[in-house]
Amino acid sequence: MTQPRQRDPKYVPGYNGTGGTLSKGTLVKLKTSGVDDEIIAATSTSDAYLGILQHDLADGEWGDVQVGGIGVALSGAAVTKGSRVMWGTGAKVIACTTGLTFAGVARTTASGADEYIEVDIVTGGPVMP
Repeated sequence: MTQPRQRDPKYVPGYNGTGGTLSKGTLVKLKTSGVDDEIIAATSTSDAYLGILQHDLADGEWGDVQVGGIGVALSGAAVTKGSRVMWGTGAKVIACTTGLTFAGVARTTASGADEYIEVDIVTGGPVMP
């Protein structure tokens, strides 16, 4: 993958109180209790995700969550450039399934799991037609 092309990215603060490190490229959501702006991994297809972490975030630290623009996401399976992606196991992006909320559009291809790809991040809960 070439250098990520981040155009006009948007960020919001996030606090990691999970007890472990949240990894770069994973999708996160707001925790419903605890500290304001506390985030956890988005691991269920019913989660209202917030955005994608662009760096590792250690427990007890504040960081930025990217909620718009082109960011880097970690793949959970093979993903084709131009396809809509959603979150799967481990808060990694996978190809989106019809009827489920998608997180963005893949700008690059992943041949399998645990590869960094560029994603044009979409927020607000659009549903795959």
